Amino acid sequence: MNRRVPVQVSREYNMSVHVTGSSKKIGGYDKWEVEDAVRTMQKSAEIEADSKFLAVVVKEMNREADKLEDKADLLVKTSAKLKKVFGKDKK
Repeated sequence: MNRRVPVQVSREYNMSVHVTGSSKKIGGYDKWEVEDAVRTMQKSAEIEADSKFLAVVVKEMNREADKLEDKADLLVKTSAKLKKVFGKDKK
């Protein structure tokens, strides 16, 4: 079985990796997804155990959340302006 697996290289770039071979299931879920989730949970436990690193991670997460909030605000403002200019959709 051939499939493409999305891989995030950085925040700006995503790519797909071509994977060949059979996809095994674990508990009804794709083997790779389960293994990735296990690694994610292990990393999460490591972060929570290191209070200094956790503080840095929380700060960075808050920065990212602020950026997303700014983008959402801009989208709402832009949408409102476009509705003023072009009117509402006629359905």
